[in-house]
Formats: sequence, C-alpha cells, structure tokens
Amino acid sequence: MATTLPQVVAAVGCPDDVESYLLAFEPTATREAWPPEQWAGIIAPFLLGEAQKAYFDLEEEAAADYPQLKAEIMARMGITTTVRAQRFYKWRFNERQAPRSQMFDLIHLARKWLRLESQSPAQMVESLVLDRYLRELPSGLREQCRESRRRFNKAING
Repeated sequence: MATTLPQVVAAVGCPDDVESYLLAFEPTATREAWPPEQWAGIIAPFLLGEAQKAYFDLEEEAAADYPQLKAEIMARMGITTTVRAQRFYKWRFNERQAPRSQMFDLIHLARKWLRLESQSPAQMVESLVLDRYLRELPSGLREQCRESRRRFNKAING
C-alpha cells in the first residue's frame, strides 16, 4: 500500500518540528520509490513557516534540489552540527522515563550529530576528537578557534 505525504505529516505529529518531518519524509520517499529529483517539489506544498520561506527565498534551481533545500531549511531553523553536538552533550538521564527509550534517544542524538549517512568512520572519529579537544581548550583560545572556523566556513559557503 502506497503512503501519501499527508500520512507522513500526520505520523510526525508536530508540524513545527521540521527535522522530524524531514526524517519521516526521506525514508518514506525512498520506500515509495519517489524519484529523488522530485522530492523538493513533492514536499514544497507541505512546508510551513521558516521552512516555506526558505523554499521561496531560494533560486528556482536550488529550491528544486532537495539536498540544497534541506540544507537551507536546517540552517534557517538553527539546526547545525554544533547544535547537534550540544544536544548530545546536554542529554541527561531522566529517572521518570524508561531507560531503554532514553538509550535510543541518545543513540538518535549521536547519529544526527555524527551524520552517519555522510561521514566515514574516520571522519566521525575526527569529529569526536575535535569536539572533545575544543571543549578542553582554555576559553580564550577556544573562542579564537571558533571564530577562525566561522570565518573559514563563511569563506567556503559564501
């Protein structure tokens, strides 16, 4: 039985959580064999708020490219690698929730941060080491490194 996009939206349960929405959309689109070059056009009518603004603010060609659209949406929503790392490190055990569920929550946070689908194991280790290293630097030196990294990323990404 084919799944429709409104069913995916209903399954997510929270239209404001764009990251969950995209996480539900992608496996559904893959399972239903929707051509990847059509994903942006399929999802566009269902975008709301900042995600919708991101779609309309992109050039037509970029808006039609799902990876570019997704990257722009995530950037506008403030969902970056740094934010994902912070979420991972801020996780705390909650005695009122089921331990198994919390373990899977932590695994999910780690996978989102380390981007398993797009990084090699060596790159993941580098991410872990770099993050740990930056966290242990004296605050002044740490801020200099972050500022250099921001300037580098801005020069690369425009």
